[in-house]
Amino acid sequence: MLDSEMSAVRVSFRYDLSHYLSACRNATRMARRVATIILGVGTLAAGCYVWWNVRHDASSRTTGFSVLLCWVFMCVTISAFRPKGKNWRRQFDRIPHKNAMFEYLFCAEGMESKTDVGSGSLKWSAFSRAQETRDGVLLYTHPQIFHWMPKTAFQSDSEYQRFIDLVKSSVQAFKTFHS
Repeated sequence: MLDSEMSAVRVSFRYDLSHYLSACRNATRMARRVATIILGVGTLAAGCYVWWNVRHDASSRTTGFSVLLCWVFMCVTISAFRPKGKNWRRQFDRIPHKNAMFEYLFCAEGMESKTDVGSGSLKWSAFSRAQETRDGVLLYTHPQIFHWMPKTAFQSDSEYQRFIDLVKSSVQAFKTFHS
């Protein structure tokens, strides 16, 4: 890839705990939304079930047991979508590239990366999807593997916008989440 290319965007940042936390928070945002929807729908269903049984004079013992079963089902379902690992600092300490300097070059062909622990390049076709959040962009190569580009790593807002335009034109599945 050519460094002199006009549309190339260069990004560099130190991958510290704040970047790690931001990336993890943004990557698990959809799972938290799904869990919240399941909890809301389950609560509504349990309320309707209790209302129906009370209205039709069903025994309170049966109603209570049914509501308990409904809540157990919801808790099991939500735990499947719950983000794993709450001790972020311990997980961060195990990462080989913690506090490493990351340097990226994005151009029409793809991405080149260089860190303290290695370097490489990927064509745009290697990215299955991209997700823009208010804190930055997640570039996914696999459903659970992504490259995090924090918004703060760009030198200016115009450079960040050029990067967003490049990603939008290069990655087919691009979504924006700013909540």
